[in-house]
Amino acid sequence: MGRLAVALLGAGRLGAVHARTLAGMPEADLVVVADPRPEGRALGAELGARVVADPLEAIHDPATRAVVIVTPTDSHAPLIE
Repeated sequence: MGRLAVALLGAGRLGAVHARTLAGMPEADLVVVADPRPEGRALGAELGARVVADPLEAIHDPATRAVVIVTPTDSHAPLIE
């Protein structure tokens, strides 16, 4: 079985923890990090992921097979609809 290609939405304080955890997992491949803030995108680049500002771009990336949502709580529902 290959590695699971994961998109991370939100790279703030908690998102950074998730991003580093995913990057260190042999079963996962952090393929894209979506964050509107430059520091969030910098973290994605540091971890070797493609970086985007728009979470929908990350969700619809053909490489994405799983999504971890670490955005503000009130944005979760619109992202999964």
